[in-house]
Amino acid sequence: MPETATATETEPVTEAEPVTEAEAETDPDPDPETDTETEAVTDPDPDPDPETDPDPEPEPEPETEPEPEPDPEPDTDPEPETDPEPEAVTDPEPDPEPDTDPEPETETETETETDPEPEP
Repeated sequence: MPETATATETEPVTEAEPVTEAEAETDPDPDPETDTETEAVTDPDPDPDPETDPDPEPEPEPETEPEPEPDPEPDTDPEPETDPEPEAVTDPEPDPEPDTDPEPETETETETETDPEPEP
């Protein structure tokens, strides 16, 4: 004998049941794209003129934003941006015996920048 759903059966029917009219009425907005009445009722500001209707929620001022904290240890920066190569100013390896040098840097230092060998 084939199984059929009867009123005396205790097991619920597992097949997808169509929506009844009573269930459809409980849905407040079955199609929100076509329902324009709801938008007109829920519109909090129907007046397009902002002068007659001031904004109830003004924007917060930018001064209320917290300022970023500065670097707590700026002295620990290995390469400061103001002076990236301090050694380039001075001679990293000075001549240990300037007396034996035929051209001492102390006398011709200014001339060596423009003329490496001054004429006698």
